[in-house]
Amino acid sequence: MSSTRHSHAGAALSQERYMSSPEFAELRGINGGAVAAKAATLLNPRKRSLLFFLQGMSLRPGGLNQFVKDFLALFSDRLGSPAMHRSGIKPGKVYSQTVVDQVINDLFLVDIDELLDSPEGSWGERNRNKWRRDPKADRFLEICRTRALQDLPDFITEICINPRLNFSAEGDEEWMQERERESAEQLTNVAGGRFISAAVPWFHDLIGALFEFQKRFEDNTREQFVMTTIAQEVFETLDFCLETGKPVAIVGNERIGKTTAIEAWCNLHLGEARFVSLSGLTNRTAVLRSIAKAVGLASSYTRKAMEMQARVEDFLQRSRLVLVIDEAHFLFSQSVRLYTRPELVDWVDTALYNHGVPFALCATPQFSQRLNEFEKQTGWNAGQFKGRVKRWRALQAPTTNDLMAVARKLLPEADTPTIKLIVGYALTSKRHMPAIVDTVDEARLIARKAGREKVIFTDVKSALDEYVTPSDLAKERAFSPPAKRRARDLKDRCNTPEPPLQAPFKDTQDFATGCSDAGRNTTLRPAPALAG
Repeated sequence: MSSTRHSHAGAALSQERYMSSPEFAELRGINGGAVAAKAATLLNPRKRSLLFFLQGMSLRPGGLNQFVKDFLALFSDRLGSPAMHRSGIKPGKVYSQTVVDQVINDLFLVDIDELLDSPEGSWGERNRNKWRRDPKADRFLEICRTRALQDLPDFITEICINPRLNFSAEGDEEWMQERERESAEQLTNVAGGRFISAAVPWFHDLIGALFEFQKRFEDNTREQFVMTTIAQEVFETLDFCLETGKPVAIVGNERIGKTTAIEAWCNLHLGEARFVSLSGLTNRTAVLRSIAKAVGLASSYTRKAMEMQARVEDFLQRSRLVLVIDEAHFLFSQSVRLYTRPELVDWVDTALYNHGVPFALCATPQFSQRLNEFEKQTGWNAGQFKGRVKRWRALQAPTTNDLMAVARKLLPEADTPTIKLIVGYALTSKRHMPAIVDTVDEARLIARKAGREKVIFTDVKSALDEYVTPSDLAKERAFSPPAKRRARDLKDRCNTPEPPLQAPFKDTQDFATGCSDAGRNTTLRPAPALAG
């Protein structure tokens, strides 16, 4: 009996009724478990990387639909059937009747003789006359583009999860292909099954274009990123983790750009790694849900922690992707009083390390502090965990050259004095990277309001004087301890010059007039004549 539930006529609208729709399913991405299962049958690392890259792209905003739009925009010249590419696909190109027959056969897998014999008024008869009247390349290219937008998301999913959809890659050897075939047969339990070639009639060399898209995506990420000394240390440590499969830890203060570098590295290795950022309100369920979302597994709010844990462990052990956990200090409980072992750190130390899953923990110095507090208050022995982390990289503050490089990247039109002004404030405020980003954002807003596209020196100076500096000073006062705040306020009052005294007011009316002239927001002290 079907378990599908139906509402009665006139029932209130349920806003969750469409959550299982295919349109939403595409936005949720390709299932990580299915991709890991197919990747396990592949021996060529380039093939495995492509599958996980495509799955990673499907998890980004817009899902596969957005990926297909970006993909077609980059490779629009590859649209078309084999016959179209042999004859040329330039706009305005007119095909001969013979070429039209070949194109029809390629695109619709319909024999032209059958199409010519179609009954009057049928689909075949209508399209036959239409193509004969206007046999231009533009018309067929539009058909190919429409089919690509409609069919390519499903076909890419098939590439990632169907073990019998075969494709080749550089580095393939004959013994590899035979072993992959045997692994696929064992997985599907259908010996001698037919393998399908991963090709489509309306796009030239689809697999080659997907490999090229992956390469261009990595090149674009590398071009947009500024390689600072912090980033070099982060990249070196994560490269070690990827190549050796050993755990690493990256620890550094906030505001130095480590998270930006970590995300950039993960984008450069989307076929080999997954990035997870933990939130402040952490517990076992929340952490597992964050990881499940990052790898494309079921993570709805109806899923229990045990269920998600089993799926996450299975995926990571099958895929051997590097799991990069940012804000890793939230793996520890944030309570003041501690009574139990840190179960999430124990989980990482056993479920991942014991099964050869490479992982990287990225955190602020709070990680070490919490680890020591757990050892002291609960008697937990962290020796095993410390010994298994093969590299512990402590990051230092960014250099002046790092800040200059970031400022020039964010504000390429700026001259040297403007860049020095931004970097000088970043150094004195000790906010480093965020100070640069905030200043550039405010300056661009000022320039747009003034009707200019490019930022000039006065925009940056106005941004610092009117917004960034006052905001930083206000935050410093607001977040200072009470005793320190009172001392700073007293010092500010002592160092503030007294306003020049005006001539004594003769009466109350003169005093009121003087206050009015001085402005409503100005505090005037009573003149000596009225002080008594």
